[in-house]
Amino acid sequence: MHAIKKNILLISPHPDDIAYSCLLPASDNDNISTVLTVFGQSKYAYGSSNAYNADWVTAIRKSEDIEFCSLINAKLIYLDYADSSISFSSDKTYIDLYPFHRELAEIIKSNIFDHHFRRVYFPMALGWHYDHKIIRDIILKEVAPCCDCIAEFVMYEDLPYTLQFSENAMKTALMHILKDKGYSKLTSSIMKSSDTALQRQVFDIYQSQYETDTVKQIIKHKIVDGNIVERFHRIDV
Repeated sequence: MHAIKKNILLISPHPDDIAYSCLLPASDNDNISTVLTVFGQSKYAYGSSNAYNADWVTAIRKSEDIEFCSLINAKLIYLDYADSSISFSSDKTYIDLYPFHRELAEIIKSNIFDHHFRRVYFPMALGWHYDHKIIRDIILKEVAPCCDCIAEFVMYEDLPYTLQFSENAMKTALMHILKDKGYSKLTSSIMKSSDTALQRQVFDIYQSQYETDTVKQIIKHKIVDGNIVERFHRIDV
């Protein structure tokens, strides 16, 4: 008798976030995976003469996401919101800089209900990146409280932004954020895989963002004793 596969939604602020940070659940054959990339418009590409040509960068990054999802046999929902390289101007009221946040919350909720996702992965957003913070806060404030009856909500360690945190500092910061938003409990878990070649392969897909030193830091953090290691934190709504 075959086990029933779990239908999961993996929310990626940008193309490459799931590949860098949440590869194991996305590529797990026991899951039916859908990647939802939110900020599809960008004007940053590492080391390219077209680095600030938004149309070129957006097209390249979308093609990379399509290739990644094809490799791991995942579906892709690709939204065209502008990322912070285009839209960001101040860190004082970052949530107000994204007037679409209620619209996006409705898109995510509709997908959860329409496609019966049983688990939703989203970034913990402990680093500096405001695009990640807006996704996290939308999930915690507007999506999870409405959808907890059908889906679990799990935060992934979004790399490279969380590299600056020790494990204890990360959990302390997460609990502070969760308590501030009315949550009281966090359940942590780890996934491992010996398929390190897959991790290196997906890094190579995202050539527009391939910065050698950063990739080396991520590999050093994720590949431990010959295994890919990814950390997750489920919130209790």
